[in-house]
Amino acid sequence: MKSKIFLLVIILFGSLIPFITFVTSSTNNQTILLEPENIKEGDFGIDWTLKEIFSNRAISFRDYFGKVVILDFFATWCGPCIESFGILKDLNDYYSSSQVVIISIDTEYTEKTEAEIEQFAQENDIDWNVVIDSVSLADDYSVLNIPTFFIFDQKQKLVKSYTGVTDFSTMKKIIDETLDDSTQRSVSEFWAKNWYWFVILPIIAVIVTVIFVQRRRVIQQHKEERQKKIDDLKQRERKRKLQR
Repeated sequence: MKSKIFLLVIILFGSLIPFITFVTSSTNNQTILLEPENIKEGDFGIDWTLKEIFSNRAISFRDYFGKVVILDFFATWCGPCIESFGILKDLNDYYSSSQVVIISIDTEYTEKTEAEIEQFAQENDIDWNVVIDSVSLADDYSVLNIPTFFIFDQKQKLVKSYTGVTDFSTMKKIIDETLDDSTQRSVSEFWAKNWYWFVILPIIAVIVTVIFVQRRRVIQQHKEERQKKIDDLKQRERKRKLQR
């Protein structure tokens, strides 16, 4: 019985190894390029830490590794920015927060207070992250016009940037392609790294099954032998009684 439990534990542990390998390989791929110049598609985004105005907590770009991130550079005086908020709200409502995160970055660091930005955000029905650009991200990203949008994939590489009002379908198409590409890439990487387990595990399962069946046969054989001995004893006992 103990040997059977031990073998089952081995099988269970073996079946978890590919999953563990996949998770650890996924979470160890965080690489942030801290000071890119003239960021291009395929470049890593800048890591930063800023205070989110609604929650008053510090958030960092690296916090959202594993999700598609949309950075929206805006200003309160910008009409097209306000028009874009409706599109961003539709995107925010359409996608799960576990897949896509929107962060609006106000570029008026020296002109507006946090209270003013928070009131503006509430008036425009913004229900996603809003920060004030106190670290000059707009300069780092060479933002010359607003609104400007940067879309990053789950590994925090730039996928696409847009300047000016960008419609829902255009951004949705890029986000969907990014999500699909990431899923396909993750699956292919998983198979490439762990294919051998799907050869080894069936072999282990066959071996364990053979051992289990053989053990059951041995146990059954012992039971039959014991029963035969008991029957023989009973038969001899009956003969002795008859002889008396």
